Amino acid sequence: MFTFLCRFFHLCHRKPAWIVGFSLLISAAALFYSLKLPLNWSLRDLYSKDSKSVQVLQQVEQKFGGLGHLSIVIHSPDSSKNDQVLDFFRRKLRTHPDINILEYKTEAEFYRKHKLLYITLSDLKEIQRRVETQFWLSKKKSNPILINLLSDEEKEKSQEENIRFDDLEQKYFGRLQENLGSPDGQIRVLRIYPRFEMGNIAHCRRFFEDVKIVQHELNDSMANPPEIQYSGELVQRIQNEGRLFSQIVNAGKISVTVIVILLLLFFFRIPSGVLLVIIPAGMAVLWTLAATYFMVGHLNLISAALGFVLVGIGLDAAIHLLTRYREERLKRLSAEVAFETIILETGPAISTSLLVSAAAFFTLTLSPFPGLAQFGLMAGIGILCSLIATLLVFPCILILVEPMGLIPVYGKRLYNREMGSDKAYSHWRSSLALIVVITLGVGFTGPQTRFEFNLEKLGFNNQNYRADSLLQASGEAITLPAIIIADNENQAQRIADQLRRIRAVDSLSPTIADVMCLSDLLPADQEEKLKIINYLKATITEDLANRAVEPWKSNLQKLRAAWNEQVLSVTDLPSNYRRKFLGRDSSSGNFVFVFPAVDLDHGLDMLAFAEDVGKVTLPNGKTFYATNESMVQADLLSQVVPTVQRAVLWILLLISILVFLDVRSLPGTLLILMPLLLSLFWTLGFMKLMGIRLNHYNVIALPAVIGLGIENSIHLYHRYLEDGFGSLSHVIRRSGPPIVMANLAAMGGFIGFAFSNHRGLASLGLITCMALAFSVIATGLSVPTVIGWMERRKKS
Repeated sequence: MFTFLCRFFHLCHRKPAWIVGFSLLISAAALFYSLKLPLNWSLRDLYSKDSKSVQVLQQVEQKFGGLGHLSIVIHSPDSSKNDQVLDFFRRKLRTHPDINILEYKTEAEFYRKHKLLYITLSDLKEIQRRVETQFWLSKKKSNPILINLLSDEEKEKSQEENIRFDDLEQKYFGRLQENLGSPDGQIRVLRIYPRFEMGNIAHCRRFFEDVKIVQHELNDSMANPPEIQYSGELVQRIQNEGRLFSQIVNAGKISVTVIVILLLLFFFRIPSGVLLVIIPAGMAVLWTLAATYFMVGHLNLISAALGFVLVGIGLDAAIHLLTRYREERLKRLSAEVAFETIILETGPAISTSLLVSAAAFFTLTLSPFPGLAQFGLMAGIGILCSLIATLLVFPCILILVEPMGLIPVYGKRLYNREMGSDKAYSHWRSSLALIVVITLGVGFTGPQTRFEFNLEKLGFNNQNYRADSLLQASGEAITLPAIIIADNENQAQRIADQLRRIRAVDSLSPTIADVMCLSDLLPADQEEKLKIINYLKATITEDLANRAVEPWKSNLQKLRAAWNEQVLSVTDLPSNYRRKFLGRDSSSGNFVFVFPAVDLDHGLDMLAFAEDVGKVTLPNGKTFYATNESMVQADLLSQVVPTVQRAVLWILLLISILVFLDVRSLPGTLLILMPLLLSLFWTLGFMKLMGIRLNHYNVIALPAVIGLGIENSIHLYHRYLEDGFGSLSHVIRRSGPPIVMANLAAMGGFIGFAFSNHRGLASLGLITCMALAFSVIATGLSVPTVIGWMERRKKS
């Protein structure tokens, strides 16, 4: 089907200097734009901007600031020194323009001041009853006859309630302390809420550097300072996404080293071949990066793997061309005839395999997941660039360097196989037996179809374990809640009430731990409580309190010190509370905070939480959406699984059509597809044996493996059609080594990921390498098996 394309390229080869010169100019311009291509390592670049959770997240960050915080944890046995350090950080950072809220004190004073309003109405009535009972009992105790009328149970209760209110005070205010941290002062916590968006990694780094500068100043001014640790979403984001960048860079270094070593081993007789096959692959990568600059504008965490895919595919095609050229030259054919042969004989197979691979990646553009769609678009364009670089530019380079002696031909002379041989391939039964054994062994456990939803198993190991353990010990560990923006305070209250009804219905396995809006910070039943307070105020006069004996006197004085004569409103709340619920300007938004009762690092719990709170519809029909980083990730997880399932089906359908159009034979199409299907089944089976699940990192290996894997059977089948009946042994000897080498080079492109400390990237590298290895094995077994059986049948 694609022979006409190769003929066009062959005509262009008549002007090799023009082609090479023009391609070098394009590559130089592409290099210029590639160096300007920004690298955005934030996970937010992967999310759909049409997602409601993403849209609300942007609104919340505009109104509040960064969703997340930075916790500075100060620890030493000397509480006074801890307080000094806390005060040092507070003074240095309080005027920082990037800080929205600087939190280091609790609101204990506010609650103590208004404690009679914040205890429950039933407990306030209990105080009233105790006052009345103790006052009545004090009269009865003056009359021995009446006091003896009390039952033993009433006497015991009266002694137990001997004018004490400490139990109620301890119930509500026993754990209140002035500062964030442990009660003994050995741990102090300074919590910082930033103004900037947490998705801006560069801004996060700059701010964290400012905080570290303050720590350096502290170390210079204080002898033996306390231990200082950092935790919170800000430092986690810097560590995780920043380390991801370094892991990808390290993986690239390892991959380049492995590829160069493999090429040197394969082309040990023509070392210049290493450089020659790298040139077209490098050109294709540069052209693709320049196209990415103009079409997308940046690279992200997924498209960063683009270069690895393109290098593998580009090297695959160049290796086949150079190997075939060397083979033709060893037949003592002229350079002109050899160039014509590699283009018109090997070229169609390369065209088919590259176009099929491009179609496989272009299918990903149908994904609603932007990160995957962008990767599919640029990978498809990159493969087309590889096609042009390999079939148009690479032969022109060979034509120009061949007279220079850079492609020496060493080795024993080769001959075409004896034409007219009718000897059928005889080892197909042993190949079939191996296929059956491997397939049954894998089929015993079945293919891996489960998706990894536990996000803790996909990232880095926690580097902030010390800080997190100190926060946990001090009771200051907090979970980032989901946030809903309401139009006003009354609406926020209705949303909170609706979520509480959802929690009540879901009481057996609740995902919602608590719901809070601004009005929830005000005391409930204030009017009724004030009536009781006014009654107590009138009953417990100053004269009565002064004449009372201990401990009755102290309790009465505590009550008198807690009088509150007015209903509290929003303006009476502490400023930090108002800013958290109203936004940076204390009027821009009314937030409803929904605290989870489940671990949001576990994807299934995250999805269940998102299902409960992600969309809240009020009785009047108005709908509101919740957001935070976990809600956005829940949207991502809910999109990835069905997207990949659909993408794989579309890819298989599309490549089946393209292969059929190429070979124009249904048996030939099935023969080419068989190794691909076998290798996918074996890979999924071994994934299950090894306990590796699919995840949103290694799923991008599937289209890459499909595109790279089908090239093996295409090359083998095309070469068999070229040489004819009885040539299978000859085809395997000639095409087998470049097929193996091409796959090893592709595996080398991903092998660096397998050694990554990031478990998601490690699974990507491991699965890709394993799938490519199975692709070679499946091709080497299934194609000879089917062709051998067909030849045997035809001969008989």
